[in-house]
Amino acid sequence: MRYHTLDSLRGLALVNMIGYHFCYDLRYLYRLPLSFMDGRSGFCWQQAICWTFILVSGASFSLSRHPARRGAVVFCCGMLLTAVTLAVMPQQRIIFGVLHLLGCAMLLTALLRPYLSRIPPCAGAVGSFLLFWGSYWLSAGRLFGVQIFDPQGVSGNLLAPLGIYGPGFYSSDYFPLLPWYFLFLCGGFLFALLRRREEGRLLALRVPLLAAAGRHTLPVYLVHQPVLLGVCLILLGQMP
Repeated sequence: MRYHTLDSLRGLALVNMIGYHFCYDLRYLYRLPLSFMDGRSGFCWQQAICWTFILVSGASFSLSRHPARRGAVVFCCGMLLTAVTLAVMPQQRIIFGVLHLLGCAMLLTALLRPYLSRIPPCAGAVGSFLLFWGSYWLSAGRLFGVQIFDPQGVSGNLLAPLGIYGPGFYSSDYFPLLPWYFLFLCGGFLFALLRRREEGRLLALRVPLLAAAGRHTLPVYLVHQPVLLGVCLILLGQMP
């Protein structure tokens, strides 16, 4: 069974992401005065896109026939982006971005699936969201509002995939497992809850163009940035 709502939401996030990255390139690579990208509006736009992608990916996990294989492919695509950005645009390098996160989340959830399946969906959704919110500021040394370490005292970046890194660490796209894996789990539990309650109409909402785009998210994600830079080159007559 195809859940068209998931495709449509994924397509909406994809269109939003392309628009956001186009504005990002114009603002931070070409230094155009798009001041809204610097403040809360730009941050909220970026967060809305990422929340949608991660929640929908978590919801879609149970629909994959080979989730571990899918996770390995997505993670390898993330590592490809890391290699390309380090080689071509090191100032915009991606060390542990959203593809790394989603790939690891799929692999980890495939491993934990026998245990996660025992958790009631409602309790799982609430619990995973609370864990997400409680660990959201882990990179600043806080867990559930309690300061547990001084981030300035971290000497290396080996734990960057978990959200703990030292001074000077930078990644233009950074989504560590903590807290974002818990949001991925929340998406899976919410989807299980909706299916159990037979909310058919909520899961069958379809916007044809967005749904079509949402079925090809990964290849579009991989090629959209070079295409956007090509568009910028045509419009502005120069590379960043």
